[in-house]
Amino acid sequence: MKIIAVGMNYALHNKELGHTLVNKEPVIFMKPDSAILKDGKPFFIPDFSDEVHYETEVVVRICRLGKNIAPRFANRYYDAVTVGIDFTARDLQRKFREAGNPWELCKGFDNSAAIGTFVPLEQAGGDLQQLDFRLEIDGKEVQHGNTSDMLFKVDEIIAYVSRFMTLKIGDLLFTGTPAGVGPVQIGQHLQGYLGEDKLLDFYIRGVNSLRYVYQTLLAALLLYCSSSSGFSAGIHYAELAGIVFCTDVSRSDARTSVRERFPFFYLSGRN
Repeated sequence: MKIIAVGMNYALHNKELGHTLVNKEPVIFMKPDSAILKDGKPFFIPDFSDEVHYETEVVVRICRLGKNIAPRFANRYYDAVTVGIDFTARDLQRKFREAGNPWELCKGFDNSAAIGTFVPLEQAGGDLQQLDFRLEIDGKEVQHGNTSDMLFKVDEIIAYVSRFMTLKIGDLLFTGTPAGVGPVQIGQHLQGYLGEDKLLDFYIRGVNSLRYVYQTLLAALLLYCSSSSGFSAGIHYAELAGIVFCTDVSRSDARTSVRERFPFFYLSGRN
């Protein structure tokens, strides 16, 4: 599975970031599959950036194998849509651009591609180029767009990309963000809507490097040292460690963090 993303696909967003050139072809970049963030899991602000921005987008799921797809047939190659967020380390992006270097690192870091629940296109209204979508942070609308404002339509993008690479079942297409992007802060609650359907719902957490390392290492140690019968107690103290060392991490997030970062601790009797 690969993540294909389109940059500068809404005129007002281009204006807010100071892009004055008119692109004759879609601006395409990629994200690795490790960028996926789903199932309502929290987004942890990485320690290498001081300015991570949200960029709300409609995400299209590819459902057929295809290469050199003609625009008139492109609508046969997707079956579901959702709302997603292309998290961007804006300070790194500026740095890379000023140096004339590629900027994949500011877009493709772990968990930088948040996706909501996919729904059939028919459920979303049927017309991919007439979809309203928005992002709310702590109950306040911060970004709103309609796919009719895309500079390059989805079928055009699919036809263009498939000239260079084969599209496979399960590939995801992030279709670009409208105006209104901005920074995220620890503790914020993000909810993404397609029309009136809430498809995306998660929180922003902070990764204070030193405290986070202490939290995960201590929690992992406690879990490792706990016996099978004492596993519940180990979990309990691991969760407390998360609260002591990283106060913006909840107990459930502490447990998830340990499972994902230290899977080898979950041996027989410890799962």
